Amino acid sequence: MQKLKTVAIIPARGGSKGLRKKNIQLLAGRPLLAHTIEQVRNSQYIDKVIISTDDPDIRDIALQYGADVPFMRPKHFAQDTSKTDEVLQNAVFWLDQNGFQYDAVLWCHCTLPFRKSEWLDRLITNLAENPGIDSSFIVCASHKNYWIEKDGKMVPLSLEGRHLGYTQRQKDSPVFQEECGLGCVTRIEVIRQGKRVGPRMLPFKIYEHIAMFDIHDEFDLWLANVILTQWPGRIFHD
Repeated sequence: MQKLKTVAIIPARGGSKGLRKKNIQLLAGRPLLAHTIEQVRNSQYIDKVIISTDDPDIRDIALQYGADVPFMRPKHFAQDTSKTDEVLQNAVFWLDQNGFQYDAVLWCHCTLPFRKSEWLDRLITNLAENPGIDSSFIVCASHKNYWIEKDGKMVPLSLEGRHLGYTQRQKDSPVFQEECGLGCVTRIEVIRQGKRVGPRMLPFKIYEHIAMFDIHDEFDLWLANVILTQWPGRIFHD
């Protein structure tokens, strides 16, 4: 397998509308950000973990838990309207200008705390073993029935995606929900172009629905604390 020198970049700005200081709120006794830092640091293929932030409190906590914060994110890249693409591009430009060389960027959001480090390993392996792809990211299987609006009416959509009609969900092929924020690795030249995901993709399928839990507000944080404190070690099925 080709060795890819990989830097992990975790965006974590200070501003948050739904939950103030969300990225450093306590989850099971530790800052939310710390859970993602630990998961990324436990990946066997990550060479460096960088937090992109505009907030001194987040910087201090990131350093405490073993991540690097070599620069502060410019304020114009830390707005509600700021895109992940430009945040990653800004971080890579800083690395380039300061003489750091990497082949790939693994990025993820700390608001999705239920991930396995081995999933991140698999993403990097996908990229290393397939030189023809630009990105590999996590998708989660779903057997739910979906509906579309057609001629003013709601019509069930087959999960096969080939015809309309209601089918028994257990007998239908699953659809896969994309969640790059759970984990995505992209070749660094694509990030330099301002794109977080390249056109040639290889998804990595998971079947752990809890991994899609995304913390946006106070209730989400409360529920995540309940899950971690009352079900320790039993979040993922065998």
